[in-house]
Amino acid sequence: MGALRSRMEPNDPELLRCYVRNQDEDAFSELVRRHIDLVYATAVRSLGGPSAASDVTQEVFLSLARKAAWLGAEGSLAGWLHRAAVLAARQRVRTEARRQRRDQVAALAHAMDSPEPESLPLNQDLDEALLELDDGDRRILVLRFLEQRSLREVGACLRIGEDAAQKRVAKALLRLSHRLARRGYAVASAAGLAASIQAAVIPAPPGLAAAVAGHTFHAAAAAGWLSWPLAASLVTPFMALTHVQTAAFCLVTAALPLGYQWHARAAVRAEQQQLESDFQQARTRFHEVDFRRAHQQRRVESVERSLEWARKDLALRDQVATIATASQGTAARYGWLDQSPYVRVPKAVLEEVHFLAAIEGRGNGMPAATDPVSPDGTVSDSLADTLNLSATDRAAVRESFAAMSTQFRQLETEHVRVVPEGPPREFNVGNQDSATLVLSAFPEAGSQLASDLRAQMTRALGEDKAAVVWTQSKEVFRSTFREFGALEEIYTVALDERGGLSVWNGLRRPEERRFESWGNSSGHQQLGAYPEPVRSYFQRWIDERPSPAPAPRPSPQP
Repeated sequence: MGALRSRMEPNDPELLRCYVRNQDEDAFSELVRRHIDLVYATAVRSLGGPSAASDVTQEVFLSLARKAAWLGAEGSLAGWLHRAAVLAARQRVRTEARRQRRDQVAALAHAMDSPEPESLPLNQDLDEALLELDDGDRRILVLRFLEQRSLREVGACLRIGEDAAQKRVAKALLRLSHRLARRGYAVASAAGLAASIQAAVIPAPPGLAAAVAGHTFHAAAAAGWLSWPLAASLVTPFMALTHVQTAAFCLVTAALPLGYQWHARAAVRAEQQQLESDFQQARTRFHEVDFRRAHQQRRVESVERSLEWARKDLALRDQVATIATASQGTAARYGWLDQSPYVRVPKAVLEEVHFLAAIEGRGNGMPAATDPVSPDGTVSDSLADTLNLSATDRAAVRESFAAMSTQFRQLETEHVRVVPEGPPREFNVGNQDSATLVLSAFPEAGSQLASDLRAQMTRALGEDKAAVVWTQSKEVFRSTFREFGALEEIYTVALDERGGLSVWNGLRRPEERRFESWGNSSGHQQLGAYPEPVRSYFQRWIDERPSPAPAPRPSPQP
């Protein structure tokens, strides 16, 4: 990707030549955009904070605009810009120190606003150690880490391969670690040093690149630095100047651009103030619109609440009228008359009363009491008369029970488990030949069955009557449907030596070991009364048992 970008975009020397020869502002802006983060981050590290980093960045690119004619042969500007930023920051620090010595109050304010002392020495030592390296090592480290370019891009800038660039980066990191070790820093590894350098990179503020490029280009145009013949004629004498002379020349030539720069900054500040004023006005208008919207919303909510209260009041009136009409037709039925079989009973009491149904069938001629709701959903006459259930209502209850029972038996067939270790000790089977089967619990699916059954009964009977029928069915739900699969049921069948069949069964919760209820039937029992999974399994078990050997006949006595 880096090689492709290098083929599509001009490199730094090409941009410099385009800038100097053609006075191309776009070429200079591209140079500023590429290297603004490097210069700004170096200034921040050297100064110990961002307070004057923008000014130093401006000075470095002004220096680049002045010296562009002599930098066209450089393979990369990164090293030159890094060194220029460090030197400019040094000068700024020395100037600030002299000013602080003249003004103690300003020195105290500077001390209060200075950054934490832990971050300043490391950043300064990093840049100072980079300056101690030769140009090749410093350039490749600046490209790789401070400008965060890939190895392929570094190789393209230096006209070497990617592998060669990686080796040179490793050697340069080793030399930099030696420089830092002399300054008292312990570097763990090359990777750690690389991470430390990358952590020192600070991106320039948004808009700084555009401001620096525009101001610098116009300052260079005003000073006449963009004239290539003039720059060429000054090459020889300028190269012969000493450092002091060069600094004096730079100060003189920078006087006019600095004046233009201050003028441009004033214009920018005025524009910024105008934008802030427009923003405040827009925000005020937004708050006014938002307040009106919230007021309208509250009015709508108030109207909706009034409508809801009116609907509730109308529904209550309809309900009262319906009850009054029904009471007029049933007053004779529920009045306290000695000759009437009906009395008025509170609804709360109905859930506490157990409506037993009396049927004939005991051997002693006495009627036997059964549950008010049978396992197939048949409602007893006494409960039906109490709730005034019609034949259609009772048929709907039976249909609901039938649908639930079918689904329950299917789930029960899917949750059968054979117990190879034998029957529970509570059954006290002894040494008889036995087999044990468990109908496991399925609480989640059973809970859904219960919800569906309750919903069907409510739709058919209404909420009040369905609640009474549900309460009267609890014993059936427990004994026949194991509380809708919340309980597990254990069955044990034993054969004695005479072929007699005994059956034990008990209910318990899966998380508990004790039985909530259990019992047994001895003698010649039949399996037809038990659920299908139990009946089928035990019948196969009995059929597979060997037939008992016939008892030996007694021998005749002499």
